[in-house]
Amino acid sequence: MENFDEIKNTWSQQPIIEPKITSDVFVAKSLQKIRAQKMKHYWTIGILMSLIFVLLYFYSSVYRNEISNKVSGLTIMIIVIIVRCTLEIVSILKFKQINFTSDFKNYSNQLIAYYKLRKAIHFFFTPLIYSLYIIGFISMLPIFQENLSKGFYLYVLISGFVFLTFFSFLLIKIIKKDLADLKFLQRSDRG
Repeated sequence: MENFDEIKNTWSQQPIIEPKITSDVFVAKSLQKIRAQKMKHYWTIGILMSLIFVLLYFYSSVYRNEISNKVSGLTIMIIVIIVRCTLEIVSILKFKQINFTSDFKNYSNQLIAYYKLRKAIHFFFTPLIYSLYIIGFISMLPIFQENLSKGFYLYVLISGFVFLTFFSFLLIKIIKKDLADLKFLQRSDRG
């Protein structure tokens, strides 16, 4: 009986450990992350759609009279951005299908499926789209050189390649984050 009293005494002397984060705070932070993810999707689609409109305006106003093989690069650029927008919309729809109120196992399986879709987009479609966009841009350079002043042509040339380089690094950062999230989910799903 003394052993039991010692265990009871030891048990009662343990410090009470309060969780660092309550479930309400956790849920609030989760909902905040969900809203932030949705906003990222909407901003991406908005930026891509505005780029489509700029390219379409350029396509229709500048080359209205001489639409030919010369502007096939612009056509490529427009098509790949439309495809990229479509992929983002598909990604948003997949994200909206996630049931955030389901049990942890189901929720994490849905998130894993979502990030696997993002991984497929990142590793198959994004390099293809990016390459085709660069090809379209490069094929437009002779037209720019022919129709723009030398200074403005240099501006388009330099800013275009600076943008493409900056965008490459941004894409790599986004891809690494998505892959880290997927790896974390897969580890927590197994463990």
